Amino acid sequence: MRRVGLITAVVVSFLLFSSICRPPSAAAAVDLTGSWHLILAFPSRGITALNFGDISLKQSGTAISGSLKSAGRPIKGTLDGTAVALTISFESSNGSGDVLFKGTVENANTMRGTVTMPQLGPGTWTAIR
Repeated sequence: MRRVGLITAVVVSFLLFSSICRPPSAAAAVDLTGSWHLILAFPSRGITALNFGDISLKQSGTAISGSLKSAGRPIKGTLDGTAVALTISFESSNGSGDVLFKGTVENANTMRGTVTMPQLGPGTWTAIR
């Protein structure tokens, strides 16, 4: 009987400790709403720091909307935990397409990941508040 009580006490202690010490999810801790500055790099093209411009984002749950400020192009995206995906659609004299951003929210002021741009191919991106 004493052994059952000890096991029960250990299990209850573990459950209480794990619920108290569980870190908050990034989705709950970080709201991507606000202004961000995007810097892109395409090393295979010799581009190490391309100032892509400022974006304005609004987060509602896991959905993200916004715009590229300089061109007024709409942004759509999602946030799943710390994984972020954004798409900017555009049209130019060279054609139309989507710039696809996939990455991770590192903290409340930094995101980074990979980008695919039709004219330049794959690269990397960093967004800073």
